[in-house]
Amino acid sequence: MNTYTQLAYLNTKHDEVHITAENSIAFRRYLHKHLPDYSCILCYPLINTPTENFNHFWNWFSTEYPASQFTDITSLLFNYCWHYTQDNIPFEHFLKIVLSIRYTNLVDFNLIIPEIQKAYNLTNRFELDPFDTLYNHSETAEEESLDSDSDLSELNLDILFQTPTLSPVINLVNNPIATI
Repeated sequence: MNTYTQLAYLNTKHDEVHITAENSIAFRRYLHKHLPDYSCILCYPLINTPTENFNHFWNWFSTEYPASQFTDITSLLFNYCWHYTQDNIPFEHFLKIVLSIRYTNLVDFNLIIPEIQKAYNLTNRFELDPFDTLYNHSETAEEESLDSDSDLSELNLDILFQTPTLSPVINLVNNPIATI
């Protein structure tokens, strides 16, 4: 299963069962076996404290994508990445991670996973803050480009800051038909 529609359907069915059935240990075992949903916070509540690397990942991921919640499974799967060499983590492992996350909107897992792999490598397993690393830009270069007259002339600031002409004055006329 790797389409959002299938995952959303599974989430909905799983949540319906939670609402309509008892919340016993036997029931949870049955649910885990017959209708597992690794993105369910009731079945997989956060038990372990997320690592700083995971927090970097989650802050970046939930900003980039419509992710609403993760579970203990998400954190465990993320930490399991350390068992692989950094640039050789299987696509399927990242797929398990994204399937253990709840989303508020449509996502394309086939597009998300390569982006996660890229960010994972560029941030050294999310040891580095992705907002500093992935979106790094030179403030000096930005200031130099703003100082350039050629860049400002292209903006047509004279048109942007023109004083508008005065609006015409409308004289009200008493209309006896319009009165009640």
